[in-house]
Amino acid sequence: MKEINDKHRRSFLRKLGYTFAAGGAASVMPQMNFLGQALAAQKGQFTDYKAIVRLELNGGCDSFSMLMPRDSMASGSHYDTYLNTRGGLYTQVNATGIGYDYSEILPVTAVADGSGPVMTAGDYGLNPEFKDRPHNNGSIPTPGLQSLYNQGDLAFLANTGSLIEPITKFEYENEIKRAPRAPGSHSDQRIVWDTGGPLNRQVGWAGSMIGQILDAGVDNTVFPACISLYGNSRLNYGQIAGTNTPVPSYILSGGGAIPLRYFGGNNAKTQALNDLYTENYFSIFSQGYKKSFNQARDYAEDFTTLLNQGAGSTSPGDGWGRINVPYQSSGTFDPVNNRYPVAQVTVDGTNYENRVFEQLQTVARLIKISRNPAAGVNAKRQVYVVTLPDFDTHFDQMRNDGFFRLMASISQAVGYFSEAMKEIGAENEVTLFTSSEFGRTLSPNGTGTDHAWGGVHFAMGGAVNGGKIYGRYPNMIADANNDAEMDWSFGRGQYIPTTSIEQMSATIAKWMGADSSHIQTIFPNLTHFNDSDLGFMS
Repeated sequence: MKEINDKHRRSFLRKLGYTFAAGGAASVMPQMNFLGQALAAQKGQFTDYKAIVRLELNGGCDSFSMLMPRDSMASGSHYDTYLNTRGGLYTQVNATGIGYDYSEILPVTAVADGSGPVMTAGDYGLNPEFKDRPHNNGSIPTPGLQSLYNQGDLAFLANTGSLIEPITKFEYENEIKRAPRAPGSHSDQRIVWDTGGPLNRQVGWAGSMIGQILDAGVDNTVFPACISLYGNSRLNYGQIAGTNTPVPSYILSGGGAIPLRYFGGNNAKTQALNDLYTENYFSIFSQGYKKSFNQARDYAEDFTTLLNQGAGSTSPGDGWGRINVPYQSSGTFDPVNNRYPVAQVTVDGTNYENRVFEQLQTVARLIKISRNPAAGVNAKRQVYVVTLPDFDTHFDQMRNDGFFRLMASISQAVGYFSEAMKEIGAENEVTLFTSSEFGRTLSPNGTGTDHAWGGVHFAMGGAVNGGKIYGRYPNMIADANNDAEMDWSFGRGQYIPTTSIEQMSATIAKWMGADSSHIQTIFPNLTHFNDSDLGFMS
C-alpha cells in the first residue's frame, strides 16, 4: 500500500510543480496547507524541528589562525608567545612568518561563566577576514564570525581533536595510554570525525544517531534525514536501531538534485529504463539495486520539484524554498526563476567565488521547505553535510587567494546562513558546527604549515551558548610540557588535544534528542572522559 501511496504522492508533486511553473496554483489552490497532512507520514516521536549542519574544512585547517591570543603586545604576553612560535609577522621581508598583526586581529573577550565544565577566559582575537561583509544592495552587511560571536550565536571549542582517552605528553611518548592512530593522517582522521571515534566502523555518528532516535530512521516520506551536498560522507551512514537496515541518505550537488542525464520526457529510451526498474527480480542483489535506484530517482524528483516551487511568481506565498537574504554576488537574484547569483568575497580588493556558499544556501532552502507545512515534508530531525576544500596549506598559506580567501568564504557563508535561519524563524532550531582532520603546526613549514593534531572549532546557532570559548586554549608554545596547565605539544607546536571529538559530537547529539543510552552506543570512547556534555548547547 505504501508503494501505491508514494507513487500517487510523487505524481502529484510533479503535477504540482508543472502547475506552479505555469503560474496558476496560487489562485486556484489557496488551501494548499492540506499537503502537510495529506503527504507526510510522521514516524518519529518528536514534535519540534531540529537540524545540524556540519561544515567540513577539508585538508586540515590551520585553526589557530582562526582564534588567536590578543591580550597584549608586551614581551612574554600570550600574543607575544604566539607571534614568536608562528615565525613572526608575515611580511614581504619575512615571507615565512604566519603570525597576524595585533592591530589587525579582530578583538573578542571570553568569560568563563560556568556554563561548561572547562572554559577559557581572557582577551582573544579572530582572523581579520571574520569581519562583516558588504553586499549588493548596500543595506546592513552580512555579519562575520566576530559579530556572531559578540551576539552570542557562536562559540569556539579550543584544542579539540581525536582521542581515545585523555593523554599527557609523557603518557604518549612512553605508550602508557592508548593514542589514536596517525593523528596527522587525512584519511584516518576523516574517519574519526565521521564515526565518532572507532576507525573500524562503517557507519557515522550522525547516521547512527538518526537510526537510534527516529523510528525506521526517517520521519517523513519525502526527504531522507541525512543529506550531503559534497559527495559521499560516512557521517551520514547509519543503521536503524536493532536492524541491519541502512538509514536513508542522499547526495545533492551544491545547487540541488542532479537529474538522470539523457533520460526524461515520454520517449522510448525513458520508457525502457522505467520498464527495467519496475520489473520483478528473483536475485536479492537485483532487488536491492532496483530499490536503491528507484529511491534515489524519487528523491531527485522531490528535491527538484520542491526547490523549484514558486518559479514564475513573485508572490510572497510562493517559493517554499526561497531565501531573500541579500549577499555580495556577481549578479542579482531572479525570484521569478528562483535563480541565485554566484556569491563573491572580496580579499584585499580582489573578488573571489565563494565555493561553500551555494551549499549552505541550498541547505537553508531545504530547511525552509522541510519546516513549511504546505510543502508536505514536515521533517523533525535532519543532518546536512557541506564541505570547503583546500585547507592543506603546506605552501603559500598567506596568499590572498589561499588561506585568506578560505577564511573570508567561511565568514560570509556562515553569516549568510545565520541570517537565512533568522529570516525563516529557525535560528534556534539549527546548529552548524565545523570539523577538520587536524590542526596544523604552530611553527611554519617554509611558506605554509604541516599536519599536526589538536585544533580550534566552532558551533553556531541560536541554541549555542555563544560568546564563549569552551575547553583549554593552549599556551602556544612549541615543545610544551606543562602537566599543571594540561599544555602539551611537540617540537613544531603539534598540540595534544585536551577536548575529544566524541565530547564535542556527543554534546550536539544530546541536543538533537539522543539520550544517555544512545550516546553510549554511538560514542564508545566517551566513558573514558569526565565530561560527556561540554555545555556549549542550551
